Amino acid sequence: MGGKPTQDKTLFSTHLDRTLVDAVRNCIAALDGTPHELRLSDFCGSALGTELRRLEELANDGKPFAKRKHQQLRVGRPRTMKVSQ
Repeated sequence: MGGKPTQDKTLFSTHLDRTLVDAVRNCIAALDGTPHELRLSDFCGSALGTELRRLEELANDGKPFAKRKHQQLRVGRPRTMKVSQ
């Protein structure tokens, strides 16, 4: 990986479990240098792509999901469900 980007990229910020991020950083540091030369963005992009393909196979007959109707997705913490008694 590494080198000149082959396509447009965008900034994507999210909150992840600190332990998970630390483990990923340890992995990238351990694999530093050729032939791997991983970057955190390469690792995350690959992981997201793998999960997206898995969900397309599982839930959408292997096809890409339809384009969303609204440009913005909800952000922030999920709403909690109130339990009625």
